[in-house]
Amino acid sequence: MATIFSKNLRFLRKQKGWGQDELAKRTNRSQPTIQLWESDKRSPTMEMVTELADIFNVDVNTLIYKDIESGNCSKNGYTADNNLIPSDITSLEEAMQVIVNNPSVAFYGGYDINKLSDEEKIEFANWIADSIKLYARKFGK
Repeated sequence: MATIFSKNLRFLRKQKGWGQDELAKRTNRSQPTIQLWESDKRSPTMEMVTELADIFNVDVNTLIYKDIESGNCSKNGYTADNNLIPSDITSLEEAMQVIVNNPSVAFYGGYDINKLSDEEKIEFANWIADSIKLYARKFGK
């Protein structure tokens, strides 16, 4: 499951002719961190996304929602062939996928995912998914 952000980060970095080590130097991060962002195993903070947008001279929305290479846009920030937000999350695996792909919700909400039971993780993921769907309906144009 690839986010448009991770695809764009890799594309823009390569377009500049930089290796992951060069981007790491420019962001004061490690090369493994850049690799994790590009492989969708970790997500940077919004502050870092803003810094990356500045480095590559694109706006944040473009970096997150527009596949720069193809020109396609996505309202949820994920490539069109993926179904990030299941309609009803019933398994721990689905729940963790939603939680992992939305780390800022837990981080800024002060939740410690490691202290939640499996049932609480599923409930939390459904809450995240419902919130995303609500905002998508409200602000989607």
